Amino acid sequence: MSAEFDLSDFDADPTAADHTALLDEIRQAATSGVRSASAPLVAAASEVQRQVKELRAAERSIQAATASITAARSALFWDNAKHLLLYAAVGGLVLGGGGVGYHFVKRPKVETRYVGCTAWNAKTKTCTGRWIPLVEKAPDEAGA
Repeated sequence: MSAEFDLSDFDADPTAADHTALLDEIRQAATSGVRSASAPLVAAASEVQRQVKELRAAERSIQAATASITAARSALFWDNAKHLLLYAAVGGLVLGGGGVGYHFVKRPKVETRYVGCTAWNAKTKTCTGRWIPLVEKAPDEAGA
């Protein structure tokens, strides 16, 4: 059979009474034509199918990497949060301990004020006058 479609290829055999031989030759030519025309398409389709499988495998590996990165970020976040809470607790203990220590260490200033009565009744031991604050004499006045 030639490369181009030629009707002379399908001439009936003079001994054949019906056209079954011609129909068989037409079917074979159509089959071989379809086969030859579809061969590059089948090859391209198998190549596309192979590439799709590779892309799906790459997608699965990317998804696994993304999941591991997300897990690592989450673990890092919680690790940093634990450290932050630990630092805050230690800082609170240091500041609170310092405040409590300062409270117990500081000495209150004790002030003693002496007062005297202007008219003391010794019998009843009561003050009939008024109370006045006593002032300490300066050292130079005591000797003079």
